[in-house]
Amino acid sequence: MRDGILHATSMTTGKSAINMMAGGTGDIVIDSLDTTLNAALYLNFETGNEGSFTFGQKTGGVSAGGTWQWLINNGQILIDGVVNTNLASYSITGAGLSSTIALIPEPATLGLIGLVGIGMLAIRRFVAL
Repeated sequence: MRDGILHATSMTTGKSAINMMAGGTGDIVIDSLDTTLNAALYLNFETGNEGSFTFGQKTGGVSAGGTWQWLINNGQILIDGVVNTNLASYSITGAGLSSTIALIPEPATLGLIGLVGIGMLAIRRFVAL
């Protein structure tokens, strides 16, 4: 997945390998997780991906909370093709019954964003004079 949105009503078979491509901003949304994932779903984030993957709920209106932590702890979430079980590498958020995972930008990216912001502020002040 690079850019765009993949939205599905249900995931009934969790056997897949999903690659979130570098530089991508795409989002995957599965409204209902109607299967156990066991060792069948693998998700790889390439460095620089700004996309996300959301499970809306589990079968029967059960919260999807904890799903991403389970997948991470079981070595099914990777960064650049390497298993990464460090929860601090990911942004995991919940809203209602849903749970979303995204890659936390690397520090160099955050620094670049800050540098661009400072540059824009300087330009704005210069133009205002």
